[in-house]
Amino acid sequence: FALALGHGDESLAGDAVQAAFVIAAGKLRAAGSEEHLWNWLARVARQQLAKAWRRERRNSAVVSMAEVPDFSDEAGADSFLEEKLDAALLAMDADERELVEWFYFERMSHKEIAERLGATAKSVSSRLERARAKLRSLIARRLSDET
Repeated sequence: FALALGHGDESLAGDAVQAAFVIAAGKLRAAGSEEHLWNWLARVARQQLAKAWRRERRNSAVVSMAEVPDFSDEAGADSFLEEKLDAALLAMDADERELVEWFYFERMSHKEIAERLGATAKSVSSRLERARAKLRSLIARRLSDET
Protein backbone atom coordinates (compact mmCIF):
# COMPACT_ATOMS: atom_id res chain seq x y z
CA PHE A 1 0.00 0.00 0.00
CA ALA A 2 2.90 2.29 0.62
CA LEU A 3 3.85 1.70 -3.03
CA ALA A 4 0.36 2.71 -4.20
CA LEU A 5 0.42 5.76 -1.96
CA GLY A 6 3.94 6.63 -3.15
CA HIS A 7 2.63 6.72 -6.73
CA GLY A 8 -0.21 9.03 -5.73
CA ASP A 9 -2.88 6.32 -5.92
CA GLU A 10 -4.41 7.09 -2.51
CA SER A 11 -7.95 6.27 -3.59
CA LEU A 12 -6.78 3.02 -5.22
CA ALA A 13 -4.98 2.02 -2.02
CA GLY A 14 -8.05 2.95 0.03
CA ASP A 15 -10.29 0.86 -2.20
CA ALA A 16 -7.93 -2.09 -1.88
CA VAL A 17 -7.81 -1.78 1.92
CA GLN A 18 -11.60 -1.58 2.09
CA ALA A 19 -11.96 -4.65 -0.15
CA ALA A 20 -9.44 -6.52 2.01
CA PHE A 21 -11.40 -5.75 5.17
CA VAL A 22 -14.67 -6.80 3.54
CA ILE A 23 -13.09 -10.12 2.56
CA ALA A 24 -11.53 -10.49 6.00
CA ALA A 25 -14.87 -9.84 7.72
CA GLY A 26 -16.60 -12.39 5.52
CA LYS A 27 -13.96 -15.10 5.72
CA LEU A 28 -12.23 -14.47 9.01
CA ARG A 29 -11.47 -17.71 10.69
CA ALA A 30 -10.07 -18.33 14.15
CA ALA A 31 -6.47 -17.24 13.91
CA GLY A 32 -3.87 -19.22 15.79
CA SER A 33 -2.06 -16.07 16.76
CA GLU A 34 -2.16 -12.33 16.22
CA GLU A 35 0.89 -12.59 13.94
CA HIS A 36 -0.89 -15.19 11.78
CA LEU A 37 -3.94 -12.92 11.55
CA TRP A 38 -1.91 -9.89 10.40
CA ASN A 39 0.10 -11.95 7.87
CA TRP A 40 -3.13 -13.34 6.42
CA LEU A 41 -4.74 -9.90 6.33
CA ALA A 42 -1.66 -8.41 4.62
CA ARG A 43 -1.77 -11.15 1.97
CA VAL A 44 -5.47 -10.49 1.29
CA ALA A 45 -4.77 -6.75 1.08
CA ARG A 46 -1.90 -7.27 -1.41
CA GLN A 47 -4.15 -9.43 -3.58
CA GLN A 48 -6.87 -6.75 -3.55
CA LEU A 49 -4.36 -4.05 -4.47
CA ALA A 50 -3.10 -6.15 -7.39
CA LYS A 51 -6.70 -6.63 -8.60
CA ALA A 52 -7.35 -2.89 -8.29
CA TRP A 53 -4.20 -2.09 -10.32
CA ARG A 54 -5.20 -4.56 -13.05
CA ARG A 55 -8.73 -3.11 -13.16
CA GLU A 56 -7.33 0.45 -13.31
CA ARG A 57 -4.96 -0.48 -16.16
CA ARG A 58 -7.79 -2.16 -18.05
CA ASN A 59 -10.12 0.81 -17.57
CA SER A 60 -7.49 3.33 -18.63
CA ALA A 61 -7.37 1.69 -22.06
CA VAL A 62 -10.98 2.67 -22.70
CA VAL A 63 -11.43 6.02 -24.42
CA SER A 64 -14.13 8.24 -22.99
CA MET A 65 -16.77 9.67 -25.26
CA ALA A 66 -15.37 13.10 -24.40
CA GLU A 67 -12.40 12.25 -26.64
CA VAL A 68 -14.64 11.66 -29.65
CA PRO A 69 -14.75 14.76 -31.88
CA ASP A 70 -17.87 16.89 -31.56
CA PHE A 71 -20.30 16.57 -34.47
CA SER A 72 -23.14 18.92 -35.29
CA ASP A 73 -25.39 16.05 -36.32
CA GLU A 74 -25.94 12.57 -34.95
CA ALA A 75 -25.42 10.96 -38.37
CA GLY A 76 -21.90 12.40 -38.58
CA ALA A 77 -21.00 10.96 -35.17
CA ASP A 78 -22.49 7.58 -36.08
CA SER A 79 -20.61 7.55 -39.36
CA PHE A 80 -17.34 8.46 -37.63
CA LEU A 81 -17.72 5.72 -34.99
CA GLU A 82 -18.83 3.17 -37.59
CA GLU A 83 -15.72 3.92 -39.65
CA LYS A 84 -13.49 3.35 -36.58
CA LEU A 85 -15.31 0.11 -35.75
CA ASP A 86 -14.94 -1.18 -39.33
CA ALA A 87 -11.23 -0.36 -39.35
CA ALA A 88 -10.73 -2.08 -36.00
CA LEU A 89 -12.63 -5.18 -37.16
CA LEU A 90 -10.51 -5.38 -40.31
CA ALA A 91 -7.36 -5.18 -38.18
CA MET A 92 -8.38 -8.30 -36.21
CA ASP A 93 -7.49 -11.86 -37.15
CA ALA A 94 -10.12 -13.48 -39.37
CA ASP A 95 -11.13 -15.98 -36.64
CA GLU A 96 -11.65 -13.21 -34.07
CA ARG A 97 -13.54 -11.01 -36.51
CA GLU A 98 -15.79 -13.92 -37.52
CA LEU A 99 -16.58 -14.68 -33.88
CA VAL A 100 -17.52 -11.04 -33.18
CA GLU A 101 -19.62 -10.85 -36.35
CA TRP A 102 -21.50 -14.07 -35.55
CA PHE A 103 -22.26 -12.96 -32.01
CA TYR A 104 -23.10 -9.29 -32.56
CA PHE A 105 -24.25 -9.00 -36.16
CA GLU A 106 -25.82 -12.41 -36.75
CA ARG A 107 -27.03 -12.63 -33.12
CA MET A 108 -25.86 -16.23 -32.69
CA SER A 109 -25.71 -17.60 -29.14
CA HIS A 110 -22.56 -19.04 -27.59
CA LYS A 111 -24.09 -22.49 -28.00
CA GLU A 112 -24.82 -21.97 -31.71
CA ILE A 113 -21.30 -20.69 -32.35
CA ALA A 114 -19.86 -23.61 -30.38
CA GLU A 115 -21.79 -26.07 -32.53
CA ARG A 116 -20.54 -24.37 -35.69
CA LEU A 117 -16.94 -24.48 -34.47
CA GLY A 118 -17.11 -27.90 -32.83
CA ALA A 119 -16.17 -26.39 -29.48
CA THR A 120 -17.77 -25.84 -26.10
CA ALA A 121 -19.90 -22.81 -25.23
CA LYS A 122 -17.42 -21.99 -22.46
CA SER A 123 -14.50 -21.87 -24.90
CA VAL A 124 -16.54 -19.64 -27.21
CA SER A 125 -17.28 -17.34 -24.28
CA SER A 126 -13.57 -17.11 -23.42
CA ARG A 127 -12.53 -16.51 -27.03
CA LEU A 128 -15.23 -13.88 -27.44
CA GLU A 129 -14.06 -12.09 -24.28
CA ARG A 130 -10.49 -11.94 -25.64
CA ALA A 131 -11.77 -10.75 -29.02
CA ARG A 132 -13.82 -7.98 -27.34
CA ALA A 133 -10.78 -6.86 -25.35
CA LYS A 134 -8.71 -6.70 -28.53
CA LEU A 135 -11.48 -4.83 -30.35
CA ARG A 136 -11.77 -2.30 -27.50
CA SER A 137 -8.02 -1.75 -27.63
CA LEU A 138 -8.00 -1.29 -31.41
CA ILE A 139 -10.92 1.14 -31.31
CA ALA A 140 -9.34 3.12 -28.46
CA ARG A 141 -6.08 3.35 -30.41
CA ARG A 142 -7.87 4.58 -33.52
CA LEU A 143 -9.88 7.14 -31.56
CA SER A 144 -6.82 8.44 -29.73
CA ASP A 145 -4.96 8.74 -33.05
CA GLU A 146 -7.84 10.86 -34.35
CA THR A 147 -7.96 13.34 -31.49
